[in-house]
Amino acid sequence: MIIMNNKYINVLLNLIFPSRCLFCKELLAIDYEYYLCNNCAEILPFNNPPYCPICGRHFPLEGKPCIECSGKKFYFDNNYAPLDYSGLSKKIIRDIKYRSKKHYIFSIFKFITIPEQVFKDVECIVAVPLHKSRLKQRGYNQALLIARELHNLSNIPLETNWIIRTKKTKTQYSLTGRARMHNMRGSFSLISAHKYKSVLLVDDIYTTGSTINEVARILKESGVNKVTAFSLNVVIKKPIMVVNQKRDIN
Repeated sequence: MIIMNNKYINVLLNLIFPSRCLFCKELLAIDYEYYLCNNCAEILPFNNPPYCPICGRHFPLEGKPCIECSGKKFYFDNNYAPLDYSGLSKKIIRDIKYRSKKHYIFSIFKFITIPEQVFKDVECIVAVPLHKSRLKQRGYNQALLIARELHNLSNIPLETNWIIRTKKTKTQYSLTGRARMHNMRGSFSLISAHKYKSVLLVDDIYTTGSTINEVARILKESGVNKVTAFSLNVVIKKPIMVVNQKRDIN
């Protein structure tokens, strides 16, 4: 009997079913571990500085809150997001969420840089949980996959049985900012005690911040002092001019 190790099995499979770039479909080298060719990696829509110090999206006035964040109350301290949710990045995330391409997460982390301050003083990493019905439907939580990659990079403990989603909410996609906040209110609960004071909270997309803000709220109420958020993508909106308009999310 001939016994083949995993390396040779993978080479054989690549010869029979050659890997292609997930975007341009170019053939990839047999020993290439990722699903994105170098040419397509160069057109990933990176979220470049300067940033809003709260939501982390690109904003030309460095150190100043953007229009979306100015005057609002947030429970998380700041958010980091390496990618703009558009173009190739948007396609990858949608494939991960709706086409079972969870292995794309590994490839994304090959091409992005995580600033050291993301992990500064962090005692544990936690992912925004899915409701059990959606988790059963999808089979995995994409935010947890991202959190695992951050854990692998930092060796910071990853908590997976700490927070649950107790409320099956409406899909956020078509809701306004205020409606998103209302939709998420009371959606999460802590199911075990903890001793953490600084937490890295992970999600896949930041749009208005309503989801991570609600999780951060219960974390702060449970004794956490600092909640740093990491979103793989951030929705960068077109500039909006607002004059003499008060904004309140409460």
